[in-house]
Amino acid sequence: MRILSLFFVLSLWTFSANACTCDWSSNFFELCKESDVVLKFKAQGYEGYDKTNVNERPFVLVIEVLEVYKGLISGVEMRFEGDDGMLCRKYADHFKIGREYFFQYNYPKENELPILDICGEFDLLIDGDEVAGSQWQENSTPKMTLDEFEDELETLLDDSLNATYRPLSNLNDGSARTYSDWLIYSLFGLLALLLFLFVRVLAKSRAAVNA
Repeated sequence: MRILSLFFVLSLWTFSANACTCDWSSNFFELCKESDVVLKFKAQGYEGYDKTNVNERPFVLVIEVLEVYKGLISGVEMRFEGDDGMLCRKYADHFKIGREYFFQYNYPKENELPILDICGEFDLLIDGDEVAGSQWQENSTPKMTLDEFEDELETLLDDSLNATYRPLSNLNDGSARTYSDWLIYSLFGLLALLLFLFVRVLAKSRAAVNA
């Protein structure tokens, strides 16, 4: 009986270990080169509580997007799925309500929520005017001021991204504004100006002929 129990425990351990096989050493800056979205958010609340758990741990994190540095998002308020005890993710309550974080993720499949990935340094807590990675993770992001971190992040993304996908600012209307949007608006403005000038020149020409 003891042998069967030991075999069962080892099987569960092996399954859990394999489920979370990933590169734990990648820090925030290294990961954001490949991630679809990089942003800053404030944790707003939790949803989807697990009633079978004694502590009723939440499964979903609700956040307010404060700034978008890379990618496109669906709106200012977003939801992320965390761990239910069997997944390779961070628990939703790892993110404390009212606190601000730098965060990155990959686009989910259709009709699915993005996840709170644990395989690497996908989130960084903003502690006052400082940002620092986990002391428990190898090659984590060194401590620096908020301004230093944002400068380094924006420089990194400027060097690694196509301008079409770089957002100009945080979301005020629920949809990310990109350089492609700015170019389109500028083009329409330029065409409108040229049309106005053409009409004026044509009107002057006709007036001169009639005179």
